[in-house]
Amino acid sequence: MLLNRKEDMRILASALRDELEHFKKFGVNEDLNPELLEPIRSRLSDTPLRAYFAQKIFIIARDRQGWNKRHYRKHYENLFTIKVPFVFELIITIQYLHNQILDKKNGIDTLEKASHNLLIANILKDSLYEYIEAEFPEKMASALTKTVRNAFKMVDIGQIIEKKYNTYENFQLADLMETYHLSDTIESTIDFSGITPFTDKLYEDLPRSYWEFTDLYLKRIYLTCAALFTSCTDFICSTLDVGKEDKRQLLQFATAYGMMRQIINDNADFVPSAFGLATLSKTAEDAFSDLKNRNITLPLIYHLSACPRGIIATWIKNADASLNNSTQKDFAEILLSDHSLFKSVQLSRLLSSIAEGHLKGQTVAEQMLADTCQIAWWNKFLAPVVKTKAYKGFKKTAWYRRFKKLLSHSVEETKKTSIPAIQEQGTTVPALSLHFSFR
Repeated sequence: MLLNRKEDMRILASALRDELEHFKKFGVNEDLNPELLEPIRSRLSDTPLRAYFAQKIFIIARDRQGWNKRHYRKHYENLFTIKVPFVFELIITIQYLHNQILDKKNGIDTLEKASHNLLIANILKDSLYEYIEAEFPEKMASALTKTVRNAFKMVDIGQIIEKKYNTYENFQLADLMETYHLSDTIESTIDFSGITPFTDKLYEDLPRSYWEFTDLYLKRIYLTCAALFTSCTDFICSTLDVGKEDKRQLLQFATAYGMMRQIINDNADFVPSAFGLATLSKTAEDAFSDLKNRNITLPLIYHLSACPRGIIATWIKNADASLNNSTQKDFAEILLSDHSLFKSVQLSRLLSSIAEGHLKGQTVAEQMLADTCQIAWWNKFLAPVVKTKAYKGFKKTAWYRRFKKLLSHSVEETKKTSIPAIQEQGTTVPALSLHFSFR
């Protein structure tokens, strides 16, 4: 991690907390505001990723050659470095409130708690639209409102797909697309052309009978996670009239980045609650929530395709079966011993490398944003996984050796677009943070 990137995120968080004070006037009243604003206040107490992404994409887009300077205005600086980031951090706050209801996460496991979450999310959403209308020029406000509405719509569609079609029953259907396919309107918004090494490797690993389910899974996580990053990028690039090729590269970066983030989350879900690991949006007790909800994610796709009649498959078929700490540990051991979780981790790392490859690395903003991709290589949920004997065994497999060559090739392609190290505040910043090790 770049030494000054975390501090850069904290500086933004501080500015956004000031903006939150301004946002208060769009709330209900002084008595209710503290409770209503607690979810967004909590997110701004740390390092708000979506806001940081929005700010850095603006700076990158602004500085790229080819964008039309006639469309640029000085007041864009405050709008795009503070207010637009605030909007996108508020969007993810609202989405998490909804997601906690759907997945019964963060202790939202009763009707009363779910109702409370829903009411707060609805009021925050209404206040968000009022904020946009009041704080942005009319034409920009209209475009941003359309972007925000579409972002909410896409994640809702993704959630419906998850609940209705991302099931074990559908996993067993080789002709799933005869049962369900996305509308042309939604399909046209999903572009995986920039992550071809990832999709090629994934389909190479899986029997053809599971390809259709996997395709729908990838499109589902695009809608629930990556779409927010691409929507943000598209809005900024369109507003600044960024050149076609630069916009394409940034959108491909956003796609790879968003897909990477979701797969990292899917992997982290299989770290048992006994480890006591938590984040702002999930508690330690949320571990294995995907499996509890019978939601098939990438680690399970790898496992179930290899062990369709195993212990985990049998458990999933039993709708009444529950998961205690002991069972979680047993299932985690299975996913480690058959290398399913390790393969999914490596695929997230490939996406990290692909994402960095779509950045030119010519500015501090690009290198700061690229540095956030390093979470695929090391994070607190990954640490206990790569310290196991099973991982040492995995690193001796032919799969790992072939993958290491694939990833190295991807990194070399990325290095072609990078520049020599730059100096900032007395610290050497390596171009694009590519000096990782295969842990």
